[in-house]
Amino acid sequence: MKSNYNFWKLGLISLAGLAGLAGLTGCKELTCDFTYSPTTPVAGQVVSFSNLSTGADDYLWTFGDNSTSEANSPTHIYRKPGKYTVTLTIIRNKVEKRSRTQYVTIEDTIPSLACDSNTIYAFTAVKFYPKIYNPWSKTITYAWTMPDDAVVVAGKSLDSSAVVCYFTQSGKKSEVKLFLTKDGSPMDSLRYSTTPTHRKGISVLYNNGQAMEQFAYLINNQSVYSAATNTQDTTNIRLLTSEQDTMYQYGSTKYTIETVSQLLSQPIVGFQVDRLMGKIYAYNNSGLWVCNMAGTHSRKLVNGVSVKAVKVDGAGNRVYWATSEGIYAHPLMNTETNQEIFTPHQVNNANQITRISINPNLH
Repeated sequence: MKSNYNFWKLGLISLAGLAGLAGLTGCKELTCDFTYSPTTPVAGQVVSFSNLSTGADDYLWTFGDNSTSEANSPTHIYRKPGKYTVTLTIIRNKVEKRSRTQYVTIEDTIPSLACDSNTIYAFTAVKFYPKIYNPWSKTITYAWTMPDDAVVVAGKSLDSSAVVCYFTQSGKKSEVKLFLTKDGSPMDSLRYSTTPTHRKGISVLYNNGQAMEQFAYLINNQSVYSAATNTQDTTNIRLLTSEQDTMYQYGSTKYTIETVSQLLSQPIVGFQVDRLMGKIYAYNNSGLWVCNMAGTHSRKLVNGVSVKAVKVDGAGNRVYWATSEGIYAHPLMNTETNQEIFTPHQVNNANQITRISINPNLH
């Protein structure tokens, strides 16, 4: 009996030793599984595969489009829509194998409407175009709808694949629309919303030789950029005035919308300068301000009214501003403290004014 006991005891010890040895060697169960994201990918999009397998040394992926990978967790791009069979095969010690198969459905790319400029300035031409994934070269038709304040300078038939236009109003939200069809079937209606802003620079009115005023920008005080023709011209343009409400330089000091906003401690959308008295008249959607060019003695002249444009008339000693009710005027401030009695009078009831110009010859 004693010898049999010792035999079984040794056997139990040997089994326990083998179990301990297996634990030390970290032998894991060979399992195969994976996930992918996004769960509803589209053609041309990066699909990331996450390997959830255990116990393997090597991996082989087949993506169903004649592409393969031996990476642990690869990425892949499907160029065409369709249903693809994805198989992951895991291998241990070059002998043991496990496989897992899943079906990945790739949807057609959703079209989007894009612009060639991140910042859209008033009176500066920009290009709008759709981003469409069309791997089978199907026939696409285009039908553009442009807002009232957009002037189209290319693609004027509005059925081309892209349009070039400029907007005539800054600070006003506008929406460009495009309706698409693919092989005669409605495809999508795309929209692009934007609020054009002031271009940072001096703007001028110019004459193109036919007594027809257009809007342009003076670049580096040398050449003029024409929004109407999308060109720069240094020969055929006669400058009429260099005043505008986006920049003014006095000596070494440069006044811009940003610096005047800092002077008044609030955002503004435009300003004009009275050179003689050294005043700044600034405006936004809540009123009209005046301050000295040093920023001192600021005063709100018009309160609670959205001002659309302002013009300082030094020769006529008036400041003009436009609201939705019409154009108003008042004599320029002529004291350091800007505390004169302010009683504006309405010049006319014209509305939708976005810019005011003064003809000095009529004074």
